[in-house]
Amino acid sequence: MHIIVDGYNFIGKYSGMIGDIEEKREALINLLCEYRALKKHDVTVVFDGWQNGMPNESSEVKRGVRIVFSRLGEKADDVIKRLSVKGQNIIVVSSDREVSSYAVNKGAVALSCTEFEKKLIELTHTEPSDFDAVDKDEEIYSNSITTKKKGNPRRLSKEERRKRARISKM
Repeated sequence: MHIIVDGYNFIGKYSGMIGDIEEKREALINLLCEYRALKKHDVTVVFDGWQNGMPNESSEVKRGVRIVFSRLGEKADDVIKRLSVKGQNIIVVSSDREVSSYAVNKGAVALSCTEFEKKLIELTHTEPSDFDAVDKDEEIYSNSITTKKKGNPRRLSKEERRKRARISKM
């Protein structure tokens, strides 16, 4: 599985990062390095370099996480779109609708930054009592639905089942 993260988009949505932009970028890279060490997935984080970047796209690897800076005049979104069509089992983490829909159209799974943040928290700070309460709330809500439909009302769409299957492997 290959996870591609829209770096600055995630930093803007993630609630646990403080400091200036360089400190936040390093905190994100360290968080992704910890995630990669635990789950062994390929992880790429892409940052914008379109306003004040290098003339060429630059890339480095830090503790197994590939860090990409887009070139001057190119947005990270374009790099993510290019990377999302390169193979199977790709998950794109971005809250940008254009990037997410493009990735889904190319066969990848798109996760919002908040969904990925929850997955990271779940992996590092699992507290069963908190998750049991959420499950009970969902159970009460699902039992209160009174519309009559044919078929299995709890069955997810095929796209949602594929997405959850890939997410469960994270």
